[in-house]
Amino acid sequence: MNLKCTILRYLASLILSTVVIYAIVIVAGMFGADYGFSPGDTFIIWILMAILINQSVTWKK
Repeated sequence: MNLKCTILRYLASLILSTVVIYAIVIVAGMFGADYGFSPGDTFIIWILMAILINQSVTWKK
């Protein structure tokens, strides 16, 4: 059961990190910024954001 909860937490973190990254890029685009990320940059930012979200959010146990 613990493994299932851990996998679901990490999947939720990955989904939330995708939403957060796109929200930041869209808001920055509204202010005139133009970001171009390579696939490697995008992957690293995505994983680091997921780790940050996972460590920041208090999940119910």
